[in-house]
Amino acid sequence: MEALITELRGLTNAGTADYSVVGQAYWTDEQLQNRLDQRRSDIKFYELAPIEEYASGAYVYKDYPIPYKYIERDVDVLDFQGNAYGTALYSVDYDRGMVSFVADTGGAAVYINAAVYDLYRAAADVWRQKAAHVASRYDVKTDNQTLTRSQLIGNFMQMAQVYESMAGPQQVQVFRSDE
Repeated sequence: MEALITELRGLTNAGTADYSVVGQAYWTDEQLQNRLDQRRSDIKFYELAPIEEYASGAYVYKDYPIPYKYIERDVDVLDFQGNAYGTALYSVDYDRGMVSFVADTGGAAVYINAAVYDLYRAAADVWRQKAAHVASRYDVKTDNQTLTRSQLIGNFMQMAQVYESMAGPQQVQVFRSDE
């Protein structure tokens, strides 16, 4: 989770104590983690497709790409019956999004359980909150100086739009009421 919080800090220019609102400092790790948790999805028994490689006259299946970019660092790797593979049999490269097996799997079905995050939507949420926190600021003009603090709201909302547009399609859960 630490890596995701650090990434979110970078996207939102959020220090650990940028400002205070009613005595509450913003942006602590806990506050950023709460924003990430609001944009968390749990994937269960998601099948990975292997990458087919040709080596020494035969096809070899060792690498299974994970199609999600922002994953919590504790993925469960499972066989077709839902049994966990031993951690000595594979490694997970979270930066590349890849499950790599030590030996050829023969193209066997591999599934994962994982928590994935919509980091860009979380960044948009933080930028919108930052805009709300500066909404009461006003412009000041003195003899030789003009401070247009109201521009902050527009800048923060523009950044929220940038990250909202970078986010993929939003997942929506639909429940039938007639069942």
